[in-house]
Amino acid sequence: DLRGRCGLLMLAPWVGIGGADLVVQNYAKAFVGRPDLAGQTALITTADASRTDTDLIPPGMQHHQLPESYRNLPHDRQRQLIAQAIVLLKPATIIPVNCFDFSRALNTYAPQLGTDRRVYLTFFAFDRIGRGSYPTNPITDDAGRAFTSRLAGVITDNHATASLVADTMGIDDTVVKVHRQPAMRSIPEFESIAQGSAYVDEQFSAERPFEVVWPHRMDREKRVDSLVEIAEEVRRRGLPVRINVHGSAVLHAGDPDLRPQLRRLGVVVHGPYKGGLPALPVDRYHCMLLTSESEGLPLSIVQAMHLGLPVVASAVGGVGDIVKDRETGLLTTGPDDITGFVDAIAALVESRELRRTLIRGGYDFARANQSVDAVQ
Repeated sequence: DLRGRCGLLMLAPWVGIGGADLVVQNYAKAFVGRPDLAGQTALITTADASRTDTDLIPPGMQHHQLPESYRNLPHDRQRQLIAQAIVLLKPATIIPVNCFDFSRALNTYAPQLGTDRRVYLTFFAFDRIGRGSYPTNPITDDAGRAFTSRLAGVITDNHATASLVADTMGIDDTVVKVHRQPAMRSIPEFESIAQGSAYVDEQFSAERPFEVVWPHRMDREKRVDSLVEIAEEVRRRGLPVRINVHGSAVLHAGDPDLRPQLRRLGVVVHGPYKGGLPALPVDRYHCMLLTSESEGLPLSIVQAMHLGLPVVASAVGGVGDIVKDRETGLLTTGPDDITGFVDAIAALVESRELRRTLIRGGYDFARANQSVDAVQ
């Protein structure tokens, strides 16, 4: 269907609510709007069709979903079909976003895929096997390095991941390009930010608590177990704090479901949502919490800064690129620093001036570095 109408090809597993999904939308919107690519942009999604919200794909971007039968084929046949499709489409540029199907095909068919076209790879997140383990990705395998000389570049969104990618793949760091990602198409003016609860409210009590929002997937990488410990410590100290969880539960085999335990500790578990932080009642929250084990550069933090929420976050991955402690947010040493998390929350409860300093600093930094205008 796409043959002869595809100058630029994007590939992604799906387009949903995560940070990588927002990256897909950012690139899709940017390329669709280019006059030289009018009618020549296409997106292929390769994984579970139910996880793609087609409303998030901009008009003008041709979209094709691989059929479920693709998953029933042997892995070598999957790689072959991806490569054959690309050779037939003849795109001038290929940009996959965390698409392992393409990465595996590239490992096998680098000469065919990398000839007479620009091939970029993207690293916005790594999977990990076991807590604290080395990051994994199909294109970091030692056996698959031959293709690196055919790359136009490797794109990531923060300097920590860029350094890790260059080291892991054994490539020159000049090949790795840091491309900051906008988290919102439209940013509120600061005057409206200054009307929000986090900027205005001063006194808190059990009846009118300090509202913390944790808006992430409930999986092992996001360290829901740390959130449980934070809730326990908040209760032990008697702080007037209520934690709100928004996000779907992504349970791996053998993982306990911690939602009942969170509810027993007074945490409000709201369930799945889509649309990022702007879709939530941000005006009634007082800070955003990120407890992750590993991250690239979480765009939820950027959205929080745009929307006037102080951020308390693990100092992992690319978080340090945007969260400067006590300037644009508050940092802990990592997801196991429970005391650090609760001390930071308590400081925000006690000081409206600290909240205002972080809100202003975070807003100015994000607008200057992570807005659409800043990254065009």
